[in-house]
Amino acid sequence: MQLEHESGRLSGSVIAGSLAGRDLDGLGLDELQHLYVECCSAQDQSRTVLGTYLDRRSDCQDWRNWDCVGRADGSSSRQEQHGGNSGFRSEGMDVTEASKILGLGKNPSRAEINRAYQTLIKAVHPDHGGSDYLASRVNAARQVLLRNCGD
Repeated sequence: MQLEHESGRLSGSVIAGSLAGRDLDGLGLDELQHLYVECCSAQDQSRTVLGTYLDRRSDCQDWRNWDCVGRADGSSSRQEQHGGNSGFRSEGMDVTEASKILGLGKNPSRAEINRAYQTLIKAVHPDHGGSDYLASRVNAARQVLLRNCGD
């Protein structure tokens, strides 16, 4: 996924599964539903990130009603169907990853970190059409960089 800091626009490509290599913007609703089902069984943040993209796509306003079928046990929880992942933790995020998230170079100043954070959090905050997941990643990136800031 790529996030345009100024506009808050998300774009991206599928990196695994039956639709690998395809651009998300080029997928139709049926293909996006298929991708969502594939992401339901993923062990990473795929479903959460896809959900954030779907929230911003105008023809997918009803995506939260999509069933998360195809799981090994045939079940899905309400939290899974609705893309919930309020328990995301940022342990293990390093300075390089944090810098990439905030769009900063090497050794940013405290002022640069806070300026980048303010710009980005406005675009990804749930109150402005973003998601809890993306906001938590931006918050974690800021914390990591401020902890390692030299000034």
